[in-house]
Amino acid sequence: MTSDEINIADVKDLDQAKEVIVFLLDENEALREKILRLEKNSKTSSKPPSSDFFSNAKSCESKGKKSGGKNSGKSGKGKATSKNPKPARFAAAAKVSEFKKLEIKFCPATGNTLHQEATITRFQTFELREDPVTIKEYELESRYCPDCLVYHQAPAPNGGRKFGPRLECLLSYLRSAPMSVSSLVDLCEEVFEFPACKSTIQASIDRVSSSLAPAHNEVISAVTDQKSIHVDETGWKLKGALVWAWVFCSTSLAAFVLRPSRSADVLKEVLGSIFSGAIHSDFFSAYVSYACEKQQFCLAHLIRDLLALGKCHNRKDSLFSSQVLEKFRQLIHLWHKRDIIDGLSYKRRVANLKTRLRNVLNQADPTTRDAKRLKKRILKYWDSLFRFLEHPELFAPTNNYAERTIRKLVCIRKLSFGSQSEKGLRWIERSMTVIQTLRIQRRPVFEFMLAALNSKYQGSKMPSLLKM
Repeated sequence: MTSDEINIADVKDLDQAKEVIVFLLDENEALREKILRLEKNSKTSSKPPSSDFFSNAKSCESKGKKSGGKNSGKSGKGKATSKNPKPARFAAAAKVSEFKKLEIKFCPATGNTLHQEATITRFQTFELREDPVTIKEYELESRYCPDCLVYHQAPAPNGGRKFGPRLECLLSYLRSAPMSVSSLVDLCEEVFEFPACKSTIQASIDRVSSSLAPAHNEVISAVTDQKSIHVDETGWKLKGALVWAWVFCSTSLAAFVLRPSRSADVLKEVLGSIFSGAIHSDFFSAYVSYACEKQQFCLAHLIRDLLALGKCHNRKDSLFSSQVLEKFRQLIHLWHKRDIIDGLSYKRRVANLKTRLRNVLNQADPTTRDAKRLKKRILKYWDSLFRFLEHPELFAPTNNYAERTIRKLVCIRKLSFGSQSEKGLRWIERSMTVIQTLRIQRRPVFEFMLAALNSKYQGSKMPSLLKM
């Protein structure tokens, strides 16, 4: 039976009427769930914020038409004014090429002499050199050898490489920004004013990638030594085929690996069959099957699902969603205040809130499939949801740290077509690992890449990515 086949005039008896009513109720429930799925956005699901554009276009238009008001514009006492402006940042003293002290002795308005006591404000300017690239030209002699019967040519400097280490590192860093190889060719020819081609630039990137391999391996080996890590994964393309980019990050490192699999085998490859530290993740089946004893599942994913459930037209499930969300909010608020609350009082309030939450779950009788699934998930993974309350030094309530760390790779994916070779996959692994690890440690990226490349060319000791 379909809704198009139903005709009230054809209903002859009570049994037929009951059958039609049951069908219509089921269809109504299915339509409600479909509407709920269509109304999901970045706040109520794992969709990216960019997917909200079309659904919010009208609201954005209406907001744009509003003028005046308390907080409009950049001036005044509105929200646009920052209460805590960021402090000015300065280049290191060793990088300053020129220093000048600028004095002021007379008032620019009245011309009167100013007081002798002065306060000093630092101010720096930055500019490119007129010729940022040094170009050297060599004449290579060729002479004939009567014994060998061939011409021998003088060897080219730098092993025949056209680009020096600094330029190779700069192009490689910009490639990870990401800039396409074609754009890098344009940069060389239009800004730096020297000829370049795609093959020469790609060869330079391959050499930098090779120089970063030891650092990447070093970080991968160090993941198992971390006390607490965050794990996440996202899609990537290899010649159009789907592969998976994984990130394993802690407060001191970020390790990226790209594999064709999204299964728990990747977790076992990187973390070993048993990981003794704490793991933060979402509810994807690979993390559930890995079954780490110190597992913390991301509350943010549950909160998004509960927010979506709260928008459904079923009052009972909407009430269930709001009650659970309120208890989650109270628990996270308490976790944020853990350092200013007495230890015994903190434990007592945690136990009290968890008891109230369990009572809400036990008394709830959800009707829709999504509500039943959420209730079952919370009860099934109860211990793995609230470890951050008992051990705040190891656990956080969400996996946002991993999602922020992997976001740069997601941005690269949106601006590119993925990788076209295994070399390309290795470059993404190594460059993302090096860049994100150094950013976590607040160390200069370009300086490390240059040290790694010089070590490769000179055969010297490779620099370490592990923070001492």
